[in-house]
Amino acid sequence: MKNDLNHDFALLATLLAGAWLYLAIDLATLSMGLDGTVYAGIARLLAAGDGSFWYLPYFDAAVNSFHDHPPLGVWLQGQWFALWGNAFWVENLWCALLILCVIGLTASLWRTIDNSHTVWWPVMILLLMPVATRALKNNTLESLVAILALVAVWLAWLGRSRGWANLLA
Repeated sequence: MKNDLNHDFALLATLLAGAWLYLAIDLATLSMGLDGTVYAGIARLLAAGDGSFWYLPYFDAAVNSFHDHPPLGVWLQGQWFALWGNAFWVENLWCALLILCVIGLTASLWRTIDNSHTVWWPVMILLLMPVATRALKNNTLESLVAILALVAVWLAWLGRSRGWANLLA
């Protein structure tokens, strides 16, 4: 049993190291996808004191405020910029944090559902999907939606035996 746990841990560590090498190349550069750059620009303006939660600032003078998406994700990123500053690596650190949250929640949900320590399969499947890795490393709002969805599914699973979790889900 202990040997199986060591083997599973070694597989998970190898998988995460390979995924980090794959994702780190894009996270270490100055450029991202267009959507992520727009969201980061809005978040930077928000961190500088422009706009508010419901009226996100926009860098186009012809538009009063940004209402194309719900404001929570951009507002949270604005708080991140207010905390860490305006450097390019702050946006990339935000993406890395979201990547770690998605991987951690996926592993935690699998461990809760399967009742085993073999969590490397769902993490590997997640990281092999190009749409998932593209969204995670390009600062899209879908990354935060994925985190909230994983938490909701985990709470709904727990809600089968704990009523309070259903209220939170």
